[in-house]
Amino acid sequence: MGFKHFLLSEAAVVEDEKALLKKLSLESKDRLPKIPAGDPALTELEREPGSIIELKSINPASGAKETSYRLVEGE
Repeated sequence: MGFKHFLLSEAAVVEDEKALLKKLSLESKDRLPKIPAGDPALTELEREPGSIIELKSINPASGAKETSYRLVEGE
């Protein structure tokens, strides 16, 4: 079981990558920011290099919900 912290984002593997890329107007997932496969935020996920991860967090200053996406790089 992982640890919880208010600054640690919730992470999930994106199932429909084509729909996400269309939504973000990207031609290739290689244009997404990268995250190492060994990142502690991903310890509970079944992720492989090339997977897209959705990160959901709450901005501590404004309280706004934020969603970002990262491409998993090899370990």
